[in-house]
Amino acid sequence: MKKYLKVYLWMAVLALMCWSCGPAHVAQWTAQWRAAHAGGVAEPAPAQVPAGAEAVTWTNITNCTLIGRTLRKNRGSSELTDAGANSTQTIGGKGVAKANGYVEFRALENNKNRYLGLTNDFAGTSHATIDFALHLTNLPYRGATVAEVRENDKYKTEVGYQPNDVFRIAVENSVIKYYRNGAHFYTSENKPTFPLVADCSMLQIGATLAEVFIATKAGVTNPVMPDKTPPVLSDFNVMPLGGTTAITFTTDEPATTQLEYGLTLTYGNTMAVNVANTEHRYSLIGLTQNTAYHYRVKARDAAGNIITSKDMVLTSTPSVSSGVLGVLDKNQILVPANYTSFTPPAVGGQYVDSSFGTTVTRLSDGWKTFKDGVHHEYATMSPFNLDNTMIFLQGDNTGYFIVDRSGKLIARMEFSNSAEPRWSHTESDVFYYHEENRLMKYSVTARRATTVATFNQYQRITFGGGESDISEDGDHLLIVGDMRHVGLFQLSAGKMKRSIDLTALSEWAEAIITANNNISVRWEAEGEGKYQGLGLFDSNMNFVRKVLNFGAHSDQTRDGNGDEIIVMGAYRDVNPPAGCENNGVMKVRLSDSKKTCLVPLDWDQEIHVSANTNGKHRWVLVSGTDVKGTADLPNKLQPDWQKKWRPRVNELILVKTDGSERRRIVHHRGRVAEFYWWQPRATLSKDGKFAIFDSNFGFNPTKDYTDSFLVNLTSQK
Repeated sequence: MKKYLKVYLWMAVLALMCWSCGPAHVAQWTAQWRAAHAGGVAEPAPAQVPAGAEAVTWTNITNCTLIGRTLRKNRGSSELTDAGANSTQTIGGKGVAKANGYVEFRALENNKNRYLGLTNDFAGTSHATIDFALHLTNLPYRGATVAEVRENDKYKTEVGYQPNDVFRIAVENSVIKYYRNGAHFYTSENKPTFPLVADCSMLQIGATLAEVFIATKAGVTNPVMPDKTPPVLSDFNVMPLGGTTAITFTTDEPATTQLEYGLTLTYGNTMAVNVANTEHRYSLIGLTQNTAYHYRVKARDAAGNIITSKDMVLTSTPSVSSGVLGVLDKNQILVPANYTSFTPPAVGGQYVDSSFGTTVTRLSDGWKTFKDGVHHEYATMSPFNLDNTMIFLQGDNTGYFIVDRSGKLIARMEFSNSAEPRWSHTESDVFYYHEENRLMKYSVTARRATTVATFNQYQRITFGGGESDISEDGDHLLIVGDMRHVGLFQLSAGKMKRSIDLTALSEWAEAIITANNNISVRWEAEGEGKYQGLGLFDSNMNFVRKVLNFGAHSDQTRDGNGDEIIVMGAYRDVNPPAGCENNGVMKVRLSDSKKTCLVPLDWDQEIHVSANTNGKHRWVLVSGTDVKGTADLPNKLQPDWQKKWRPRVNELILVKTDGSERRRIVHHRGRVAEFYWWQPRATLSKDGKFAIFDSNFGFNPTKDYTDSFLVNLTSQK
């Protein structure tokens, strides 16, 4: 009743307005009332028009209404950018080389996704066609909300914003610059093509763009309000690992930084990063172990404002034991406690495995964050960077992102899920990936991609299609052109070695780089033929020998004596080595095909193998899942499941390549779901100190849902 009384009172007010103020005022007040009571944002009080500018005159208005100087999406879908408009005014004329001007707007709300920018060719409501855009999101950002710079939908950088912040995209002597509340935070590397029009695109119903002004006259410059506020330092985190320690922190605006550290308050050591960013990271290598170090940070923003942190102290870790955690395998049956009811902690939280005493850290909560499953890429490539301070994860539908070892987000990537990012072995913040027919290099610190090589002979390249990692020496990547031409690219030389059309020999399933930079090829067909089973090529793609008549899930590494070996499932071997007769994991020497059983298993286990190494460890990580009984989803689990539990099922197992030691590390607690990603596919860091596995813990909101979990393999209990 109160709701209707409110309506009647508004109608009465409108009637009085109609009598006293005329129909124009009635229309304006009616529109404002409808917007406010439809969950939208009311038209703000008119702002003063900046000198030299004018309010944008909108045209091609689609699924929007214009109330005063506020454009609001009121129709269409909240899942599509199907609403927008463009300005009748333009900056620069056709064919001109230089121009000046800007478009400016106010962000009324911070809970709706919308885009506004400048573009040369208006092409409908899609945000992907805006040449220079600001994307106001509804994602949290250290007490604020994320505003991204996107140019033709390619992510460039981001800042935080609050309701009523004012953004400007300026053309200054034909250079595009981005401002928030008068403070410059990004300069585009792309050159504009004139003329430019203001262009907008909106996602959710109710999204607004208010007080949009445009300056178009020649000679207009960008009046920047003086910025006298230094950056705010926060989120300091120290991650020690032996003699290497990573210090991470954030600033509330892009800033260059300097780190001072040493054994006393005089410090004595200085490091600097001269690329402005909001996420900052320093790696200290060679610290004396188990020693206290003083450190402090200075940050400088674009306006020259400097802030210096207080003195802080870190303690490097003591030397790491040569042993690993877990339980020696003695063929014992170990059933996990609370198997049907256990719930993992929140992101960054830890739990202790009930059977093995292992501490596990949760790295993701995909359902809470993205409504999407999260996993690492695969067992045979490492998601860890050089010093294990950054980890690649990916959402099923939301793409790659980087976290630290507590699950804290470091960066989101804008390339596709098929880009196969591979960390550098020499630079801790650098990785390689591919884009169409180009090999790319990306710096996380600089947030910048550069082209390493373009393969004009191919339309598209991969690194093996999801199986091959960067080489053990860190200098070679497998390049597959157009899904058939295979060869090695040497990073230090910047060129390809010999490649061949592998598909012309036979259909093949996967190719990986071996320890000595040879190429192992798994053919689609099994049998006695030359190009069936598993074959070996040298680094110039000359055929060396046939290794096996079959293939299986596998990874490459070295044996204790340095021999190249493949470690693989024995489930397809008709003549398995002793101990692996009923399935298991075996090593195969590539030089002569000699086989040795490393881990005996049973037929009902789904197996993955990870032997990632930088040449300095001799461990292999095996993950297995019982696909017939004890790993069923909770609503399908048989009542007598505990009686059916067997040794080494549903676990991560570490085994030395010489077979001298086998340790059981953790129950992964994953359950068999309908699609692929439910499998743990555990993987090692290159130095063998960390492992990641995926698990759904019986939580099944989608058919292949998982999250990612971290195990520190150097911990001792």
